[in-house]
Amino acid sequence: MAEYVDLDASTGVAVGRKMRESAAVAVVRPSATAWFEFLLDSSLLEKHLNKPDSDLTAPELISLFLYQADITLATQREIENKEFGFVSGSSTAQSDTALDEKPTLVANYKVQTLRLLAIKTACYLKWNLEFLQLNLPLAILKSLLLELLKVVTGFDNISSKTFTEDDLQNADPEVLFAVVLYHRWCLTSLLRESFPTKPLKTPNVQVPGLLDPSISSANLKDSIIKSLRENVDNSVTFLENFLTLGKSTRMPVMSCFGMSKTDSSPNKIANDWSSGIMIDKIEMNCQISYDLGCHFFLIRNYEKANSSFGNCKELIDKIQNPVFSNIDVKSLDGYLCACAGVLVVPLNQCSPSLYERVQMSIRNNFQGLTALLIEDLTKQELSFAYRASLAESTHSVQRQDSLYEEVLVCNSIRRSLDGRVVMFDLVMTLNRTLGLVDFYIKVCVDIHKVLSEVQRDNLKFSLRYLCQMISPETHFVNLLLSSELHCLFDAEVQQSLLDHTKSAATSAPLCFAFNLPQPAEENMKVAELERELLVTYEPTVIKELVQKLIGRIGKYQTVFLSDKWKIPRDLHQLIETLPIPQPVTPIFVHILVAKARICITLKHFEKAREMLNLADSTIRDISLKLSKLLRWEVLLVDLLQLFDAPQFIYNGNFQDLVKRVKTCISTFQHFDHESLPCPDLLCACVAFLLNTQDFDSLSGMNNGNINGYVQFGRMVAALSKEIPALKTARTSAREFIDAVRLTFTNTVQMKRSSSGATTAAMRDANTALLSPDGLIMLMKMIKEPAVLSLFVSCLTKLFNLMKDDISEEIYSDYITLWPTALSSSNTVLNESALSAAVESLMKHALSMNPSQPSWLRTQADLSYAKGDYFSSLRHYLLLGVVSTDFFTEPITKNVYDDQVYRRMIRCCSSMNCQTQVAILCQFLDETDYTVAFKALQERSSDDAMDAYYDCIWDSTILEFLIYLHNKRGEVEKRKLVLQLIGQMELNSNNRVEVLMEAAKLRKGRFMRAMAKQYLATNVS
Repeated sequence: MAEYVDLDASTGVAVGRKMRESAAVAVVRPSATAWFEFLLDSSLLEKHLNKPDSDLTAPELISLFLYQADITLATQREIENKEFGFVSGSSTAQSDTALDEKPTLVANYKVQTLRLLAIKTACYLKWNLEFLQLNLPLAILKSLLLELLKVVTGFDNISSKTFTEDDLQNADPEVLFAVVLYHRWCLTSLLRESFPTKPLKTPNVQVPGLLDPSISSANLKDSIIKSLRENVDNSVTFLENFLTLGKSTRMPVMSCFGMSKTDSSPNKIANDWSSGIMIDKIEMNCQISYDLGCHFFLIRNYEKANSSFGNCKELIDKIQNPVFSNIDVKSLDGYLCACAGVLVVPLNQCSPSLYERVQMSIRNNFQGLTALLIEDLTKQELSFAYRASLAESTHSVQRQDSLYEEVLVCNSIRRSLDGRVVMFDLVMTLNRTLGLVDFYIKVCVDIHKVLSEVQRDNLKFSLRYLCQMISPETHFVNLLLSSELHCLFDAEVQQSLLDHTKSAATSAPLCFAFNLPQPAEENMKVAELERELLVTYEPTVIKELVQKLIGRIGKYQTVFLSDKWKIPRDLHQLIETLPIPQPVTPIFVHILVAKARICITLKHFEKAREMLNLADSTIRDISLKLSKLLRWEVLLVDLLQLFDAPQFIYNGNFQDLVKRVKTCISTFQHFDHESLPCPDLLCACVAFLLNTQDFDSLSGMNNGNINGYVQFGRMVAALSKEIPALKTARTSAREFIDAVRLTFTNTVQMKRSSSGATTAAMRDANTALLSPDGLIMLMKMIKEPAVLSLFVSCLTKLFNLMKDDISEEIYSDYITLWPTALSSSNTVLNESALSAAVESLMKHALSMNPSQPSWLRTQADLSYAKGDYFSSLRHYLLLGVVSTDFFTEPITKNVYDDQVYRRMIRCCSSMNCQTQVAILCQFLDETDYTVAFKALQERSSDDAMDAYYDCIWDSTILEFLIYLHNKRGEVEKRKLVLQLIGQMELNSNNRVEVLMEAAKLRKGRFMRAMAKQYLATNVS
């Protein structure tokens, strides 16, 4: 049996009751034309729809007509109830279904005419199902399609009518169209329902006497969707059977429907179906195949989906002028490619692009690649970069054929067509590869007829250039002029090419081929030596290359061969003034130092140390000053290698390293101009002493001629020594934070203009000990946790003072150590520089110890202040994970206080995770019911929603959920909450210990679920 429609009584017959509910959803704007005027004048509807600026659109008219028809029918039912003696609302009163079955309740003239007007309006839209679904509520569109079925079939109760296969064979074309349209709507409605949609905005204040649109539409929609899901198999079966009928259908138009008369029924209205538009079976089958394919793809039946989409693809090419179908070809191709990928079938079933075919060729060991590249010469879909990568791929594969040479030829022709320079590799390849010239000319012959004028001219110039470059032994010119390409050149050019070939054959070989002239050979040798010198890091090889290059290109060109070979000015001047007559040694030392600094950047410390020691041994007896500076460079390498190691362990003599570091600092302190260490080395020395907690050495330095790094180190060391006695440390803390403040300070100066007005001007503070970059470099070298915590606390305190917003205040250790206000009122902190420094410091600190609770809290607060709520929530959860052993221990106030919970609530709210917001409200000292209830009332939430309900222990929130789901008609969710609130451990009469234990279990369960969601890459 094949059914036209399969509806239960509650959804198919009682349409009137649901239409009354959906009336509140269909909002119609005030109109200059009253709805009843369309009843009085049958021609007014078409005139109104044809107006370009009509006040009521076609979808609004359909909603209005069906709404008025429903109101009229409801009024008539009340009158009939009174006549039959039924009491409205009593249990013995007949239902809407029973009333519909009474012959005395046949729709009167007004109701029938309004429904016909709605159908005629849909005819004006050519029954565009996609447009109707987009602009009409689900219930109204369903009512419209049911009315169409009643009119074309002549049955008042369409839900009880079923037909056999013979009935389908004998059905009229207009009947087939209506039934196919209905079943298509069933499938596409389920498809649209599967996509997430933004909920409608509804007013917060309920208007007395009207239904809540969000509730009525949700209940009605859920009921219809549930019915469609239960009967979707019948719709699929009918559409599949229709595909085998091979019959055309007729689409009703406005002129098909006659107006009803008083006391007439649908089957008595005179309708003229002959004026309808016949839809070819190919077009209808194409549309049905597409809809079936979408449905099968939705339910993950990819075999049937691929078959349906393939059938649609075959039929769509046969449709010349579509009348009814509305298929997006790009979406169809996308579905086909998706099915092919899932089913692992050849891509030719989904019309793959040229790029996809090339990728398939690569997977098949480059089979057919040359033909695809030749095809692309006319299509030009592949980029030059992609073609170059193909050439490299084929060159790296060991093959017996000439695939690489053929790819090179195709790429060269593609470049020529675009007017680009012919590659020199092509000339060399054509000269040495037998038969490749024939292939080149054959490809050009195959494509030259389909080229544009510009491309043909570009190809001509390239061929003429090759005639002059390629060896005559390849007979390139003769083959070219004997092919179809000779038409590209006139007789004079052809003769000149032949003459050039004859003269070239009797003369010496061209310099571009194999035998290069002496100057060119020399240039190539120099280039090869330069290349080797640039890439080698072996000292002996470097010295040999320097000796060879100095005689060829000179001293200065050798030194400045690379712009990365720059060294500090002091070193450069000392090397330049070495008292050595031979230029090899200074250049050799310069290059060794430059390459050593490059190795330091690449963290190849052993090689850098080797080069610097060799340079030192080379000039030690010549310049003691330069030797001392080179030893400072070796010390810098030792310190940087120590800082880069995972653990602060030195492989050599640690006491000797400490002595060298202190000697370096004392050299600067005594202002030894002869051999001052570089600032980077002083920074590393200070960081080394701080990391080894040698605070006495740093704090004992005077305020004489010492470097800014040393001064910072002295203040940090003094503060670190006094930290245990917090009261006595405040003086040192103020000194330190003032020094850091100057680093990020812009001074406000008042400037008077010529007119006498004063304006504020910003100036960078010139009294700072370090620049922001210098301070960041020092902090990144710190590995001692206590010292790092001091820097974190100081910078976050300055950040808080700069923001001056208590709601975004950042927590850190020693927060009470610092002053509560800036010491100078005419200074403004550089926000961008300070923010960059804090972010860089926190990244470095967490890389040292990712499980430090205070640093995790600081990073979470910092992300919160920047508005990065996702990162903030992740770090808050990380803080809880490391402090409570993945939330298996109780969450104390030291870990999460009310401020942290409220910030987590804000983070979840910003990410639209409303259920998580409501549950976190329970964690507060006083549950925030206002925020929780507001969050639960949101209809859209990007979290697990009711899956989190078992983490709620507050009975007030559970009671609110019962009320909310009952109001929305969400029966299953209401049952779930009832089961949860009925658990014995949540009984409010239990002892406090029992209630606290229940809350503790649910807290841990919820926080672990949050951690698994947001820390999936960090927590196993």
